[in-house]
Amino acid sequence: MKIGIALSGGGVLGAAHIGALKEIEKANIKIEYVCGASAGSIIGGIYSSSGIEGLEEFYNEISNKKGFSPNTRFQIQSPSRFFSELENTVSKYLEPKIDRPQIPFGAVATNLETGLPELLQEGDKLKNIMASCAYPGVFPIVRISSKLYVDGGIAVNLPAEFVKNECDFTIGSSIYSLPKIKKSYFDKNSRTRVLSRSLEIIENRLSYYQENYCDFCFKPQIKNLKWFHFWKLQEARDAGEANAKKQINDLVQLLNR
Repeated sequence: MKIGIALSGGGVLGAAHIGALKEIEKANIKIEYVCGASAGSIIGGIYSSSGIEGLEEFYNEISNKKGFSPNTRFQIQSPSRFFSELENTVSKYLEPKIDRPQIPFGAVATNLETGLPELLQEGDKLKNIMASCAYPGVFPIVRISSKLYVDGGIAVNLPAEFVKNECDFTIGSSIYSLPKIKKSYFDKNSRTRVLSRSLEIIENRLSYYQENYCDFCFKPQIKNLKWFHFWKLQEARDAGEANAKKQINDLVQLLNR
């Protein structure tokens, strides 16, 4: 039985995927296909190339950068520069490990002209990942050949349907929970917050419908965290690991039926 995993978008919340992947490996479940959208494409791309070891190295480097520490906060002053620095960091961990075969991988990005999600599996892996992460209005559009791409999470935040097409058993890791908020939240910077909340609702619903393609889905409840809360990276990872430990036995039992 061919098993694949779909990793959702969610910005900094993507750190929660690490817990699911670690528990899957501990349970000796062999993943033969990985597909990610947005932040999920970064985690999935690194995992498919260099495994948990590569993910840990990437996480350690990112968490030591300015703004990702629990004791600091920062805003993206230059989105293009931030995007370029992220690209340079990700590129270091896409080199395959000598003793570990690469896992087939796909990144989902949204074609800006057609409005449809596209599975990017061929060509430049790093560029495919960055196309999947090009959050509109924040990061620059990515051009591949003659096509223009933005964040994959805009069209399909949990790319489970693409995994379903490739595998016999589809595991999902969906991190885009939708916490309730008070009306007073919109009193300050209301336009920006209304837009942000609206996008959260859209992406949450997209993930919800994609869960129908999953045979099993990890769903950590990451409350009060948003995709741009970079300084809460560790909190997102901890929530993902705690949830994965609770759910892994259910997955093992399902696979052993």
